[in-house]
Amino acid sequence: MKQGAGKNKGNAFERSISKELSLFISGGKDENLFWRSHSSGGRATQKFKKGEILEGQFGDICATSNEGKLFLDNFVIECKAYKDINFFSIITGTEGKILTWWRDLQTICGVQEKSGILIFRALPSKRNITVL
Repeated sequence: MKQGAGKNKGNAFERSISKELSLFISGGKDENLFWRSHSSGGRATQKFKKGEILEGQFGDICATSNEGKLFLDNFVIECKAYKDINFFSIITGTEGKILTWWRDLQTICGVQEKSGILIFRALPSKRNITVL
C-alpha cells in the first residue's frame, strides 16, 4: 500500500459513516448532520493531554447541525478501518486492536460523561482466507 493510502481509506470511511449516520438520524432526509472531526479528533486528544477539553471535538465524527449535536451530546463515535483487525482477540480476551480501541474510547467517554460507539470494518486484503 502506498504511504498515506491507509489514512485516505480511513478518512473515506469516516466520511461514509458521517453520511450514513446523518441519513439514519434524519430518517433519510439529510446526509449532512455529521462530518469528520478536525484531524479525526486528534486536536481534542492533544488538548486533552494538556488538561484542556474541547467540547464536541472528541471522536472521529462531529455535528454540523443542531440535530446532530443533540445526538453527540450523548455519544462519542470512533471509526476504524484496518486490514488486520484480529477478531479472534474478542473471543480469547487477549489484547488486540478492538479491545484497545474500546478501552481508549471508554477513557474519552468517562471524561466526557458520554457513551461510546465504536464502528469498525476490516479492509480487504490480498489474502482471501484469514486463519484464526
